[in-house]
Amino acid sequence: MDWDRLKRAVELDGKRRNAKGMVRIMEAALGYGRAGDVHHRRDAAGRFVIRINSNHDAPTKWATLVHELGHVYCGHCGRHERGWWPDRRKLPRMHQSMQDDIREFEAEAVAWIAASRAGIETKSTEYLAAKVAPLDNERVDVDAVLQAANHIESLAPTAALRAFRADDQF
Repeated sequence: MDWDRLKRAVELDGKRRNAKGMVRIMEAALGYGRAGDVHHRRDAAGRFVIRINSNHDAPTKWATLVHELGHVYCGHCGRHERGWWPDRRKLPRMHQSMQDDIREFEAEAVAWIAASRAGIETKSTEYLAAKVAPLDNERVDVDAVLQAANHIESLAPTAALRAFRADDQF
């Protein structure tokens, strides 16, 4: 499982000579009802803080981290001075509950793309199917989702993804 590899790569993403990376990952016992979260407020070093439930197995941690990174890289938590994504904390002309639904849909779509290409089974398909019907699909930023998934894959490609890309070369 590539959980530790992805975690290290994410923490190094955007690191500069005298600055830490853009994301800090903490494992904490969050109980069994919560897989993880990302904080909109940053730590003292200016990093987004993602908490992952330490009670979960490695594949669940991996999928949770990718979902939470989806929030960061789709701009749901704002920009970072070393980041490439826009600030999408507020989606224009939309009720707050619809904004929340779109943000969750986008983050889970990132997780589904990355997990399915890495050969990791998740419950993303069911979750996305339940969320898509009430959404204003024109407001979902497909480009943000694809860029986020691609960036995550580029940080720490899994063995399955490396094999997929090697097969794709022919």
